[in-house]
Amino acid sequence: MKSLAFSLVLLLSQCFIPVLGTPLQALRVRDKKDTPDVETIKKDIAGKVVDGKSLFYTASTGPAARRYRNQYGLKKLQEDIDTDQKYNDISKWKDWDSVVRNWSRAFAELSTGTVWVMFIDLSPIDSNLDSIWNTVEYPALTSAQPIHVFEIMQVSAADFSKQVQIWPTQVGTYPADKCKWYGVAPICAGVCAAGTKEVTKSNYGDSKEGCTSGHKTYCCDESIFND
Repeated sequence: MKSLAFSLVLLLSQCFIPVLGTPLQALRVRDKKDTPDVETIKKDIAGKVVDGKSLFYTASTGPAARRYRNQYGLKKLQEDIDTDQKYNDISKWKDWDSVVRNWSRAFAELSTGTVWVMFIDLSPIDSNLDSIWNTVEYPALTSAQPIHVFEIMQVSAADFSKQVQIWPTQVGTYPADKCKWYGVAPICAGVCAAGTKEVTKSNYGDSKEGCTSGHKTYCCDESIFND
């Protein structure tokens, strides 16, 4: 008889648990917040973004980007661009993925001067990757009107000393043996030598020391433009 009673209690408890659980789950969802729009986030984080200090990353290079940020005093989204709104708190939002996308876009649209992005090396970032960098950040950096970004520098996660300008010019597509940077920081006055042609300008070029005035100039032998 005791066994029958115990079985009945167990059966009833199994029936009621889902019913009782459903309102609690709904309450948790109601407690979470809707995704704020990009303009709202921009107003909230504007004071956190510093000219020439924005660092982005892609292809699972987050840990290396964190070390690079610490070494060079840059500003990375998760560590430096959050506020009391706690955009990085997954438990607070109904759709955290959409929050991250809007948060990332807001950061990109507020970024100015030289912008940095970390990739596994200096090979071209695969534009077919379905990443926040490809779908949100890079388009926001290069197509916002007006554009406030002067250049985008790609940094190698494998070797922090290696970097290359990828916007407005893909410097890596030019033959290194026929091209070079002119101008020395901090007072940069890069001028192409005779027989060379200007390709692009940069605040950094291939050096970690930036220009406080003027720019470095990337110049290539005129012969490569005649082929």
